[in-house]
Amino acid sequence: MVNTGTAPIPLGQSSLFLALSTDGRTLFVTGGTSTVSVIDTADDRLLGTFVGTPGDLVAHPDGKRLYILNGTAGVSEMDIATQKRTRTIDVGGKPGSLAVTPDGRRIYAAVESLDAVVVIDTDLGKKIREIPVGSKPSRLVVSPDGLRVYVANAGGGTVTVIDTGADIAFAGPVPVGDAPSALAVSPDGSRVFVAALEDHKISVINSVTLGVIATVAVAGFPKDLRLSPDGRRLYVCPIAFDGITSLDTASLKIVRTVPIGGAPFRIVLTADGRRGYATDREARAVVPFLTDSMRVAVGTRPEGVAAPDGRRVYVTASGDDSVSVVATADTRIACRREPSAVVVAPDGSRAYVGNRIAKSVQVVDLKTNTVVGEVLLSRAVAAMAMTADGKSLFAVGDDSWFRMTPGPPITLTTSVAGFAGSVGGVATTPDGSRLFVTDGRADAVLVIDPSGPGGIVESFPTGRLPHGLALTPGGHLYVANLESASVSVIDTGSRTALGTIAVAKFPWGVAVAPDGQRVYVSHRDSGNVTVIDAATRKVTGEQVPRVGRRPMGMAVSADGRRLYVAAAGSGTLVTVDTQTRKVTGTTTVGFQPEDVALTPDGRSACVAVSGFNHLCVVDAGPARIRVGKRPVGLVAANGLAYVADSGSGTVSVIDTRTNTLTGTPIPVGGQPHALALGPGGSRLYVTDNGAGTASIVDTATRTVIGDPVPVGSTPLGAAVSPDGKRLYVAASDSATVTVVDTDTATVVGTPTPVGVAPAAVAVSADGTRLFVADAGADQLLVADPDALAVTATVSLPGPPHGLALSGDGKLLLVTVPAAKCLVLVDTAALRTVGEPVPVGNAPHGVAFASDGRRAYVANTGSDTLSMVDL
Repeated sequence: MVNTGTAPIPLGQSSLFLALSTDGRTLFVTGGTSTVSVIDTADDRLLGTFVGTPGDLVAHPDGKRLYILNGTAGVSEMDIATQKRTRTIDVGGKPGSLAVTPDGRRIYAAVESLDAVVVIDTDLGKKIREIPVGSKPSRLVVSPDGLRVYVANAGGGTVTVIDTGADIAFAGPVPVGDAPSALAVSPDGSRVFVAALEDHKISVINSVTLGVIATVAVAGFPKDLRLSPDGRRLYVCPIAFDGITSLDTASLKIVRTVPIGGAPFRIVLTADGRRGYATDREARAVVPFLTDSMRVAVGTRPEGVAAPDGRRVYVTASGDDSVSVVATADTRIACRREPSAVVVAPDGSRAYVGNRIAKSVQVVDLKTNTVVGEVLLSRAVAAMAMTADGKSLFAVGDDSWFRMTPGPPITLTTSVAGFAGSVGGVATTPDGSRLFVTDGRADAVLVIDPSGPGGIVESFPTGRLPHGLALTPGGHLYVANLESASVSVIDTGSRTALGTIAVAKFPWGVAVAPDGQRVYVSHRDSGNVTVIDAATRKVTGEQVPRVGRRPMGMAVSADGRRLYVAAAGSGTLVTVDTQTRKVTGTTTVGFQPEDVALTPDGRSACVAVSGFNHLCVVDAGPARIRVGKRPVGLVAANGLAYVADSGSGTVSVIDTRTNTLTGTPIPVGGQPHALALGPGGSRLYVTDNGAGTASIVDTATRTVIGDPVPVGSTPLGAAVSPDGKRLYVAASDSATVTVVDTDTATVVGTPTPVGVAPAAVAVSADGTRLFVADAGADQLLVADPDALAVTATVSLPGPPHGLALSGDGKLLLVTVPAAKCLVLVDTAALRTVGEPVPVGNAPHGVAFASDGRRAYVANTGSDTLSMVDL
């Protein structure tokens, strides 16, 4: 799943460096060839290419010139209009990075071979000064006021500060970490953010004291940084990780990571900060992304949205008769250094985390999400396994194995060193009578009797560098041979090798379905998962393509329907439907997730994230719930979600605690479309698009009360007054709003004409105003809820469709399908707030998060859900 703003823009060449024109309308991209690609940012269309040079580049503020490193010892000046080189400026060495002052009079070039920054006068077109800085200057940035240049010295792990008035280095070096690779200065110039490539961190420098005041760990190797125009967000582009990370600059906490696929290298942001572009070294493309929202794939033709509990979002998909479940929150528990393995107790109460660098096993209480115990070992932990009764826990690492009593408290009972050369994985028989350990140095599986002296009782040869392994219920051991592109199969009962199965290159992890019929093998480099039929011991052809970068540990749900894959290079936990072999969900968990284990009830996945030193506990429920035909409307409350099955004439009910259908669908007849819940959730109101009626359902008995009430032709929207006494129904084809007395189930007065084609309706928190989305015009209507007289209008960029009102009633969300955007409306001032937020194609349903800080939008035309920070 790729959460980008639009599709990647193919270039046909390597994509490394990029720069925006001063007016933001044009994006210039260079790569490994002497070609400059030109992209129109209005529609993300490749306009063409021209001959340039392959290096870093900057656009001159006058909008007429482009300066590009030419790969030798100079800087090329290009005329943008003619797309011709006007001159080459010799800087005396091979420069690695450029920065231009706000007035355009100076360009500063970092030249590693000189350990200096070269100053170029853009009017004269020549080098005018050479300023000594630290070792191997790699990147530099000019402060917003143009008075300073901050230089990242990759060789010394420092930052040097240059005074642009005198063109001298007046301060530094400031230590910032190993291999500083990028810098960004806050709009007010008070803080400088520096990425330390090898330390996986961002340092924050106070520009007055020139001291580091804070650091924050980030995913991957941070290669580039960009600040939002208001300075509230810092965007981090890492290599060896396929996502752009957004940090809140006030709290220095990660807001989100947006997976964009491939291998991002550099990023730029548009002037309004709403969009960004990333170069992708692998895809030979530029990838647009949205900075204040992200998109996740859901079902086909998503319509309705509900976000009842702050942890999940439910989305109806009328095109495939399902409800998608999207996890929006997780729990992260700090561990010691580099957690690399995890197992969960059979009763689901605790998780055990093996830490590689810390050489320990920690116990996590999954009810309180706290570390409640730890045992120190003498070796780095590579893998762990637990007996079926949960009474013995085994860990392996380097040349040793360990046995622990899980407790609480956890205690070390056996420690055996020197039995193997290089341990990669471990499996145990259910009763713990035998341990199976892969030895990469001996190219074998070693069999250990834990009850005896702890020595090797038997060994089986494997392919080159065996790593992951797993045992089927029938006692067959499957072993991934990393360098042989094969899987060895061993019958542990008869103690015989059954042969090898040829698979794709670099098999790493192995997982077995609970019934033992399927074996899953992850492939480190391709990102694919191979499926093996255990009965025939043959690859089935049911491959799962590209689950993420460097998939490692895996786990299969108890019912065998879902496979969970820890994609280390993507920083994600990927959910795969084992029947369709398609990815149905992706959750960002942090840098370098290596292993995953499921709780017995299947509701949570515990992920060991070595790069961020934490255990991430995420929702592992089903990503898709099958409901009736053509589900559209959706509401949720009190642990239940109600789904209007327009093609079945029913309302399906989902238990949101278990994400399963509860009871039989409620028969309401016709073509149910819009849903609304009364206060307390005791009554559900359902419109029928075909009959032009509304029905009242008692949610306790799940029965329809009385006869349907006529409400106009094609009733698309419904809302209940805060006191529950009135139901308002927007009927598009009859261009009316009908008021229903919910006690008597009768129409109050007569349907009243409102707008051209009313499609949705919402009632203010105090019940004094009615908001109507007029899909027949570019406007939001405000009406008196009694007389239904229109009292005000709010202009929109297109015909509206969906409405959602915040809990405090102060903010109204409006989807505009034709404009592909979400509009925010201040309900007090009756005006739009800021610019429209770009979302997906044909946005329909919209909902607030329970805390009101995020909006969720169903994009019917792109089969995605947008998540927008408010």
